[in-house]
Amino acid sequence: MTTMHTLVFTRAGAKPKKTVIKCDAASVPHIMVWYGAHHAGDKYKATIDGRYISMDKNGLIFMEWPLMPNSIMAFMIERAFA
Repeated sequence: MTTMHTLVFTRAGAKPKKTVIKCDAASVPHIMVWYGAHHAGDKYKATIDGRYISMDKNGLIFMEWPLMPNSIMAFMIERAFA
């Protein structure tokens, strides 16, 4: 069974301020990039299960290997937020 995580985006000047998405670890990188592109230029923060995510201005998650396959990134997210 896949573990579901709570991904929360918080934008300062927006209504509503928070967007909450329930997703599995493999979906997180795709959602982060989509959100970053959709809200380009906006200042926002993102959390997974209440922990802040380090990311660049495009929503790409900072990990050890920036070009790693999504399956490895999903594994790392599962381990980091388990």
